[in-house]
Amino acid sequence: MQDVPTGPVGEDADRIISVLKRRRTVQIVGLVILVVFTAVAILSRLADYPVLGLPSSFWVALAVGLLIAKLLLNILGWRCPKCGGRLGSGYSPKYCSNCGFRFVPDNKERNGS
Repeated sequence: MQDVPTGPVGEDADRIISVLKRRRTVQIVGLVILVVFTAVAILSRLADYPVLGLPSSFWVALAVGLLIAKLLLNILGWRCPKCGGRLGSGYSPKYCSNCGFRFVPDNKERNGS
């Protein structure tokens, strides 16, 4: 039977959590960029007006390209810093479902923080 981890401890755990935070930031920034350029593409297409002198077809192609890049970033980059396992679709995992490493201490999980 596998031991239940009690939460992150030590310098190695601090490094792992720091890497996870950087990866989360990259994921969120990528999502924001995707949403902004998708909105520009939709508005350009609906208004049939060139944004920054570029036709709506450019913005639509850019949004599709960014969507593909974001999907790849999510598949390849959103992984556990400890074991490399996939972390799922949420940006605030409490633990890795592959290795069981807990990213938050037990007391924060109980308090809802």
